[in-house]
Amino acid sequence: MENSSTPSPAEQGKKRAFATPAGGEAFRTDPAASASGADGWRRAGRLGWAIGMLGAALAGAALRLVDLDNRPMHADEAVQALRFARLLEQGQFRYDPQEYHGPCLPYFSWPVVRALGVRQAKDLEAWQLRLVPAGMGILLVLGPWCLRRSLGRPATLLAAWLTAISPVLVFYSRYYIAEMLLVGFSWGAMVGWWGVRNWLLRLSIRPKAKFPVGPLFLLGGCLGLQYATKETWVIALASMLLAAGLTMPRLRGVPKGRLIFALGVVLAAGTAVWAAMFSSFGQNPAGLLDSVKTYANYFRQAGGQGRGGQHIYPFWYYFQVLFAWKRPGGSWWTEAVVLVLALVGGLSAVGGGRLLRVKPRHIALAKFLVIYTLIQALIYSAIPYKTPWCALGFYHGMVVLAGLGGAVLWQWAIRQPSRTALVKKGLVLAFLLVGSGHLAWQAHRASFRLTADPTQPYLYAPTTLEVARLVAALEQIAQCNPDGHAMPIQVFFPDHQYWPLPWYLRRFNRVGWFGSFDEAAGSAPAPVILAHPDMERGLLEYCYFRQPPGQRRLYLSELGRGPSQWQIRPYVSIQLYLRWDLWEACAEKLSGQQPPPD
Repeated sequence: MENSSTPSPAEQGKKRAFATPAGGEAFRTDPAASASGADGWRRAGRLGWAIGMLGAALAGAALRLVDLDNRPMHADEAVQALRFARLLEQGQFRYDPQEYHGPCLPYFSWPVVRALGVRQAKDLEAWQLRLVPAGMGILLVLGPWCLRRSLGRPATLLAAWLTAISPVLVFYSRYYIAEMLLVGFSWGAMVGWWGVRNWLLRLSIRPKAKFPVGPLFLLGGCLGLQYATKETWVIALASMLLAAGLTMPRLRGVPKGRLIFALGVVLAAGTAVWAAMFSSFGQNPAGLLDSVKTYANYFRQAGGQGRGGQHIYPFWYYFQVLFAWKRPGGSWWTEAVVLVLALVGGLSAVGGGRLLRVKPRHIALAKFLVIYTLIQALIYSAIPYKTPWCALGFYHGMVVLAGLGGAVLWQWAIRQPSRTALVKKGLVLAFLLVGSGHLAWQAHRASFRLTADPTQPYLYAPTTLEVARLVAALEQIAQCNPDGHAMPIQVFFPDHQYWPLPWYLRRFNRVGWFGSFDEAAGSAPAPVILAHPDMERGLLEYCYFRQPPGQRRLYLSELGRGPSQWQIRPYVSIQLYLRWDLWEACAEKLSGQQPPPD
């Protein structure tokens, strides 16, 4: 006789009955139904992970793209901007082995600026140029996704968020210099190498494994782009080679012919990019030799000789900038949460995963990142020449390693006994949320609130807000001069250290730039002169005693209620002098006062 409690056939498809010692019936889930539920959880997890990555990309984009022109152009930005302006207007670029770095930044800027409809230097705006490093900064936010299988999804997500909100990575993504491009191409080369490495491991087992065409070209192309971006690429290359050599398992049975062919593909791709960039796509073949000769100058400056002597700092300078910065009158700045998480990830990798139970498949990449980051940090710190943006090379590796460290901490918390797991998960989660919130707050302060405050760590010899007021005064003077923007202007500054003024005066098309008065010998003084205050005695001699009788004109530096001296950088001033007749024409506009008696 059938028991009335027996499940129906439909129910039996989902549950299986078994007798209990008490004589009743219990039911357990069918394995197929369990698998279906697990698949649902996995799909939900993947969806949440994708949403998290999208959120990181959007947050990174907002911090990098909003109000890009809210900060004056730094002197180094101005140099790069005017180099690009010559490419924009003349269609030519010539690599200079003495200064200014490689051709990648201007060539990557060209399609962006052209797409915005700009054809002349006078129409360029700072935000248009800064779109290029900002775009690379956004790509770096998504960079960990390329190695998600080797990092694991939790580490990938956390690394993306830390990249998105890191104050230093945000700040220099809004800076028109080559550093962010170098970091991006370095990461691309690492992604390419990791694909090649995995192929080599397969090749040792299956000698006919398919060639990794994409990773090979990515590795070679990014190495060529690194070379064409900045001379310090050799530091990243050395770090990658050592990290690859020290973490590569011993391979047996790899066909040498296939290995040589793969190496040839990498070299061919890198050489093609290098040759195209440094020769200005065939316009300047001498640039190929110059790209090699430049290292004599680079090593000289790195040692502190020449202008490199202006940037000599102690070994710990980069760590002070990143993790313990405090200037008189300013507040504390630190990205210590990244340092702590990177140490956790690094210790887990060094300990073979036993310290905090890192999954074995994540250890290989973690070890690579530890060696790559540590070697770069040591090399950069040992070089006497230092500027804060150079820290990006090793700091980005530290941020990715910090993502792994955060994932390790979370795994450690959830594997605790049930009575302590909840408390430890809460502590880890609170640490991650508070630390991330602090990073985001500092990123907003640095890039939106204190954009010209020299007490923050990322501004280095910044351009002051007074430069805009100087340009406004010159615009008023141009309205009083019949030549308008074609009025002659002379700028005198010791050792030609007048940057970023050439960028701000680009709409004035008759400006002479001089490092001494001897350089202006034989030319008459212009109606408008800008000079460093220490050169006032030499200016007096140039304007009067060096000029023939009858051509000596009176100059005034007093502009009534308006200033006549401006700081272009902290503690670096420039003085404005107007010829008497122009002062008289502009007196009412500049000061509202009558000119003094002749």
